[in-house]
Amino acid sequence: MADEQQAQPASNSQAQNQPVNQLATNAGLTHSTHSTGSGQAGSGQASSPQAGVVPPVNPAQMAQSQQQVQQQASQPQQPLQQQQVPQQQAATRKNAAGVSGQAAMATVQRPVSPLPEQKAFDQEESLAIDMSFLEREVQKHPPARSVIKIVDSLIQQAFTSEASDIHLDPEEERLRVRFRVDGVLHNVFDFPKELHSEVITRIKVLSGLRTDEHQAAQDGRMRLSINEETFIDVRVSIAPTYYGENCVMRLLVNHASDFSLKKLGWSEHNLEKIERAMKKPYGLILATGPTGSGKTTTLYMILKELNKPSVSIITIEDPIEYSLTGVDQIQVNAKTGLTFANGLRSILRQDPNIVMIGEIRDGETASIAVNAAMTGHLVLSTLHTNDAPTTLPRLLDLGVEPFLIASTLNVAIGQRLVRMICSDCKVKRTLSEGEIVALRQSFSEKLIGDRRVFYKGEGCNRCGGSGYKSRIGIHEVLEVDEKIRDLIMKRANADEIRAAAVEGGMITMTEDGFEKAVQGITTLEEILRVFHE
Repeated sequence: MADEQQAQPASNSQAQNQPVNQLATNAGLTHSTHSTGSGQAGSGQASSPQAGVVPPVNPAQMAQSQQQVQQQASQPQQPLQQQQVPQQQAATRKNAAGVSGQAAMATVQRPVSPLPEQKAFDQEESLAIDMSFLEREVQKHPPARSVIKIVDSLIQQAFTSEASDIHLDPEEERLRVRFRVDGVLHNVFDFPKELHSEVITRIKVLSGLRTDEHQAAQDGRMRLSINEETFIDVRVSIAPTYYGENCVMRLLVNHASDFSLKKLGWSEHNLEKIERAMKKPYGLILATGPTGSGKTTTLYMILKELNKPSVSIITIEDPIEYSLTGVDQIQVNAKTGLTFANGLRSILRQDPNIVMIGEIRDGETASIAVNAAMTGHLVLSTLHTNDAPTTLPRLLDLGVEPFLIASTLNVAIGQRLVRMICSDCKVKRTLSEGEIVALRQSFSEKLIGDRRVFYKGEGCNRCGGSGYKSRIGIHEVLEVDEKIRDLIMKRANADEIRAAAVEGGMITMTEDGFEKAVQGITTLEEILRVFHE
């Protein structure tokens, strides 16, 4: 809930009348910032270097780069409207247009995971991204080159490409740029090494981090308005590496109004189980999976369905990924001592009907969550386990008593996100007998049956040549019935629980994914990729 996200805006502090950066392409981004720095970041005092971490950064060069950035930020012809705002709050807005100019496409290739020992399934996957404006700006010589435009263009292009993350990785002779699109990282651009410190410094300025700190990790946040209805909340993480500071930016687009359980690929069978659990006035609903598997999104969608004026919903999250209207959302803050455990205790004194805990990380939080479910609250949370059956032994490992798990857990949801075949270039493919033999190494004979026709994307302009566009969930829902309760009381292992759940009608993630491949929603290679990465 990694496997793959912002606090509800309060009243804005008055924007300071500083100029707003205009991209040469007329694509403008409006910035609001705040810092959620870790370590010494944001403390106002420089921290001592960490032992053993000596990034090869030239101090004189760094100071010169920072001075150049600050000079650019104060130039009236390159305005930046920047607001210091309270944590998780406020944004100014400005319309953004698309990137214009000649198309200089960055094409990247990545081999798709084949079926075992079957070369016929091998194919090259490419993603074409227009980086022409960024390339032209980088090729300029100072002072004509603007680091403000460079960073704005980078984030704008990532948004246009529907990337979830931007990775800036320093190397000996370059700063490598990668976008994570539909769960897969792609190389898209290389900055010259001389721009490394300037780009990182600019990002620090936007996200309210210390520009004079280079030895400690820092975390920050900024909000960029795209238009009157869409904004990007960008989480920033910077850490010292051997070749200097790296940076990862997570782009969280506020599409909360589009949330719907039915839009995430739930089968009718699984959806019925979720709806039964949602109708219960108390109990525990757990979503499980690796980082980036969509756990938090699933819980947000459930909350949206449950959100009515007659109920009180409070969440405690780290971080808050999307703003939910009508829901009180609390951000974990280690600096002030606000943890999941003591925050949850506080929430339970505020008369909630429904509580969402961003993640159960330790035995204390697990115990409080289970006891809250026992005392008449509907509690939603996430766990990092591989599948739904493993959730039950995991709770036992955290020290929760078997009778408490058996009496409170309504459902455990296991999930992954897979890429969908692009609808514009989808074609049928008939598997050969050799490919079927390879397929049997990963899927049961009963599941394969006489199915021979599947689908793939050939690649087109809409999907950037990759054959995939967007993602969808594959799921399994373990509904706790009397047989499962008996196994919990006996401290049964995950295999025993899985066997009983399947016997009771649970459709596994593998089966759900295979069925989506048969329907032409995704590919067999994609199902194998998410389980074998």
